[in-house]
This record gives sequence, structure tokens and C-alpha cells, in this order.
Amino acid sequence: MSNLLKNLQEENQMEKQKITDRIQLLNDGRAHYLEYLRNLTPQIIIFTILILMTTKLDFTRFDLNNWASTSLFYFLLGSFILAVYANCTIFWGRCFDGLYEWRSELHLSLNTQGIKGFRRFFAILNAFRKEKSIETIEAMIIFFFFQVAPAIVIYMAITSATSIWLNTHHAG
Repeated sequence: MSNLLKNLQEENQMEKQKITDRIQLLNDGRAHYLEYLRNLTPQIIIFTILILMTTKLDFTRFDLNNWASTSLFYFLLGSFILAVYANCTIFWGRCFDGLYEWRSELHLSLNTQGIKGFRRFFAILNAFRKEKSIETIEAMIIFFFFQVAPAIVIYMAITSATSIWLNTHHAG
């Protein structure tokens, strides 16, 4: 009974909050967003180096004479993938840490009520719609942004690598 009362009090408090107070990117998430954008620069640099390295490597055959460059390439490729993953998950985690706690409490509540299967799935969707609609919309926008940002990073790296390659091979 006390959990139900607590949930009702929290719902009333959430309704009283202004929408702009609930949007993370307009509040505490601003600093995290700027940090995310700053972390895109090393990703562009690493991917630019990767593209420049591919012009010197031949992946069509196995060659032990070129093992150092090939190893460096794969190391940088792993570093790039890890940088993208780390940047996205850190930003997501910092902006939506409260959402994880709320979701855990929701799952615990559904477990104690014995709700399973499709009923559970629809109960979760309904809870998000009723209690966290603003946060859900914001999360979808950020998730879409996570798809666009790496594409921009790759485009910028290709542009930079092409410019560097043309300047070094067509100078003079």
C-alpha cells in the first residue's frame, strides 16, 4: 500500500513539473551534450587515419611483411569503435540515469504483481506513455542523433582524408 501511495505522490509531482524541467538537454544534460560533441573530434581524427592507412594496405592477400601496419590498422579500428560506443553510452547514461532507476522499480513492481508476457510488455509501454512520455520522446530524439552523429564523423573523416591525400600526392 505504501508503494502505491508513493507512486501516486510521485505522479502528482511529475504533473506539476513544467515540461522544460523534465527535458534533460535543457537542464543537466547540456554539459553532457557538449562533452559528447567534444568527443566526436578524436573519432574524426582516428577514422581519418584509418582511411589514409587503407590506401597503403592490401586486404586482398595475406602478407606478413606488412604485419605492423595491418596490426596498427586493426588496433585503430577497434579504438574507433570503442570511442563511438563509449561516447554514446556515457552520454546516454548521464542524461537518463534516473530513467534506469525508474525502469528497475517498474520491473520489480511488475514481478511482484506476477505480470508476464505480452501483458508485461504492454504494461511497460503504458507506464512509459503515462509517466515518462517526455523522457521517452527525448530518448528517441537522442537515439536518432546517435545514428546521425557517427555518419557525420565518417563523412568528415572521408573529407579530411581525401583533402590530405590530394595535398600530399598532388603538391607541386
